[in-house]
Amino acid sequence: MGNTELRNCSEQLESTYNRRWLIGLVTGLFALGLAAAAWMATAASRLPEPMASHWGPNGVDGYMSVWGNAGIAVFVGGGSGALISGLSVLTRGYSAFTARLGVGFGVGFGLLIAGLAVAVAAGQLDLADASQAEI
Repeated sequence: MGNTELRNCSEQLESTYNRRWLIGLVTGLFALGLAAAAWMATAASRLPEPMASHWGPNGVDGYMSVWGNAGIAVFVGGGSGALISGLSVLTRGYSAFTARLGVGFGVGFGLLIAGLAVAVAAGQLDLADASQAEI
């Protein structure tokens, strides 16, 4: 094999490697958000409508629907995490260290937001009124 053939083979392997990482990260983070939304959908009958979504010094001062909270888990948690992680994989050719940091941050961010959406909903299970919710 000549240098050109080795370079082409190496570029194909690199492209395949990046594609698999992208698919895994994007699919995994969106699946996490969808799992959180599915849990909220199953618990929707036990949640107040609207749910408390923001707390201030005097208690609850913001509300949203259960589906709005589920949308945050999917699109903000899964989508933002997938975007950050995906862009990090695409920049791997410039700096592997920076790409690894970006993937870690993206996955962590996605987990944090989806987990926060679930925690907000779980804290309000079986409440008659969302204004009783505590953080």
